[in-house]
Amino acid sequence: MGDNFGTVSIVDTTRKIVVDRFKIPSLNGRRVLSLSSSTIDWVGTQLTYLAVVARGSSQVHILTFKHSDCKLKHSYSLNLVPELQNLETPELNNE
Repeated sequence: MGDNFGTVSIVDTTRKIVVDRFKIPSLNGRRVLSLSSSTIDWVGTQLTYLAVVARGSSQVHILTFKHSDCKLKHSYSLNLVPELQNLETPELNNE
C-alpha cells in the first residue's frame, strides 16, 4: 500500500496489521500512484518484489520484501527518462 508522502507499507490483511513501512527518500512528498508486485520462492522463504511509481517522478523504484525477515529494502532505481537534466524535480525541466 502506498500513501501521499512516498511511503510504502506491507499490510497483513488476515491479522490486520502493518508488517513493515519504508519511506523512499527520493519520493519525499510525492504520491505513490502505482504498485506492482511479484512473489517467488527463494531458499526456504519467499521474496516479494515491488515496483513503485510516484507522481511526477521519472524513476521506478524496486523494493524487496523478504518474508522471513519481515523487512522492506530498496534494491534498484530505474530511470525511465535518462536525458532529463533535473531528476529530483522533473517539473522544472523544459519541454
